[in-house]
Amino acid sequence: MKWCTSLVVEEAIDARFGTMSSHPHLCHFKKGISSISQWTGKEHKEMQIFFLGVLASIAPPHIIAAACSLLNFVYYAQYQSHTTEMLHHMQEALDLFHANKDIFIHIKYIQSM
Repeated sequence: MKWCTSLVVEEAIDARFGTMSSHPHLCHFKKGISSISQWTGKEHKEMQIFFLGVLASIAPPHIIAAACSLLNFVYYAQYQSHTTEMLHHMQEALDLFHANKDIFIHIKYIQSM
């Protein structure tokens, strides 16, 4: 999350989280997410539900691909048991992340210029 939010305007992410409608079973981040200094596990999982949708409107495709693949890997890793097929999906997600991770370095380098 920090990698992605450091490459796009944090105010844009906060605004999008703030304008989401509330749901009785999910956290509503009225003030956004950039000001949260410590996450509970529940808050972090609920933020992940919306994170890709928020990124989709403001981030370049390679950032979205990297974030999506990393989230997929995390979700797969949380399964209680893993089949050979599941391990294959985890490897695909990890490979996709590695194929797109250079965007974080590239954009950070451009921003520092």
